[in-house]
Amino acid sequence: MGLRGAYRSEVAKAFARAERVDAPVTESDLEHLPEAVQQYLRFAGVVGQRRVWNYRMKTGGEFRMDADSSWMTMTADQHSFVEPAARLFFIKASLGLIPFAGFHRYVGEDATYQVKVASLFTVVDARGPEMNQSETVTLLNDMCV
Repeated sequence: MGLRGAYRSEVAKAFARAERVDAPVTESDLEHLPEAVQQYLRFAGVVGQRRVWNYRMKTGGEFRMDADSSWMTMTADQHSFVEPAARLFFIKASLGLIPFAGFHRYVGEDATYQVKVASLFTVVDARGPEMNQSETVTLLNDMCV
């Protein structure tokens, strides 16, 4: 199975295990949070709103590896889940005629990132404590957006 297939499989698993809560957010839900977080959530207007249990983002554009690199076209698809925590991010890009795909997988406390060129050659296979920490921060950042 390629990275796109792995992404789709993980999304299906995440939907199957996700806990959906339809009750609205209440003031008592905020009590255990740090004061700054409580203030932000009140400002954002979440009290009284339905709880977010997952979200999907699709995007496209261009990016480059550094200031001197060529621009690469890309599309990305992301599914994120609140409980249990999961962030699944698939990117497809090309540099000229050379296609590559990447898959960030964060489920629970375990994160990995793989990139393959032309669906054949693995050029990135990242995992471990730094990857876990990085993806945790990214998940929290995405939730704020």
